[in-house]
This record gives sequence, structure tokens and C-alpha cells, in this order.
Amino acid sequence: MRYVRSEELSPTGDMTVTNRKAREIAMLHIGTKMFMQIPDNSGQRILYPATVVEVVDGIITAEFDTPIVAIEAEQEVFVYHDMYQEFMKQSAVVDEHIETETQSVIRFHTTSEPVSAENRQCYRVSTIIADLVARLGPEEACPLLDVSATGFALFAKHKYNIGNHVEVTLYYEDEEYSGLGCVQSVRTLSKERFRYGFLAVDDKHSQGNLLKGLKVINASAQREQLQRLSGIA
Repeated sequence: MRYVRSEELSPTGDMTVTNRKAREIAMLHIGTKMFMQIPDNSGQRILYPATVVEVVDGIITAEFDTPIVAIEAEQEVFVYHDMYQEFMKQSAVVDEHIETETQSVIRFHTTSEPVSAENRQCYRVSTIIADLVARLGPEEACPLLDVSATGFALFAKHKYNIGNHVEVTLYYEDEEYSGLGCVQSVRTLSKERFRYGFLAVDDKHSQGNLLKGLKVINASAQREQLQRLSGIA
């Protein structure tokens, strides 16, 4: 047990700002492997892997494996990292976002103490770096953006509406996983480019193995990201 010295406390008994920042630096230091979640209105939880490369006066700089477009200064985010062999979650605010063609560099500061995070199996995991593709209806080679155990997102050229059911096939490690996907969200990027969020239809209705494939890809993507972050892969 760690005893807090009286000089570390404010008159109300809380830790002072200086010592709180010192604790944050100790928890998120250079070399820390972490994930960032960018909350949005879709309700999806996508974790982007990154590595802390600098900590100065409580401002943490992290390099991400892939570019993150939908983020800006003063945006509230969540940061996840391992601490004492437990997966922890902290709220944070973005101070600066620097984007290149191959990666994003984000400076941020945490705004809360770390708490135990939810089960990682419920999260969507980014698959951009894995360069996976899918067939959506008649359209081949649609870039697969992220997957969860029950849904996925991708880019496509054909126009679909929310609620449409579309035949989809995911390709992974020489296997094909097919079934019906129900359009949950649509974002128009250009005249012939759309970002879709799909929910897999239950296999007993579609007579496919899409849900099985999503679970396989999601679990594998999480494992590969964590291994890469820990230096194993």
C-alpha cells in the first residue's frame, strides 16, 4: 500500500495538480503502448493503437500506426493502456493533431484517474493496417475498415440506404465468410465513395458464416495489435 504524504494533498484532501500530473507521467511514459477511442454519435467503440513518444509537463505525445482523420484539438477522447497487468481507461483532451500520409501524431492530456476498462471483446478494432477487403453485393475489393464480433465498416462505391440488407463476403487467411449485412450508418465521402457501418444478420436467417468470420477476424486483429504494441510481433 502507498501512503500519500500530506504535502501531496490539497486543503480538501485531494491530490495537488502537480502531483496528479506526476502520476499521469508515471502511468503514461515514453514507450507506453496504448489505444485511443474517439467517441462519436454512432455508438461504435473503435480502438486505435499508438505508442507514447514524449511526455512534457503533463502533455503526452503519441504516434499512431495509421492516420486518424476525424479528430481535432480540444476534442474529448478516451485512452486505454495496461497498468499493473490490468487494462485501464482514462478520459483525455486532444491538444494538437499532426497528420501525415502514413500516420497521425496526437498530443493530449488526461483529465481523469485511470479506471478498469470494459471487456475488450466488445470493441471494434481497426483493420486498415491489415489491408483486408470484402465483397459487398456485386462490388469486389471494398476496403475493410474495422470489425467487431457483430459488425463491421467498409468503403464502397455503390449507394445503399440505412436498413438495406446486402450480401457480403469477408476474406481472411484464405477463408471466405459470407452472409447478410444490415446497413446501420452511411457517410457520403464523394459522389462514388461511401463509408458504411453494417450489423451482421443472424446466421440462422442468412444461412451463412458471417458472424463466425467477424469473431475470428476481430479476435485475431486484437491479438496482432497487442503483440505489435508489446514488441512481440
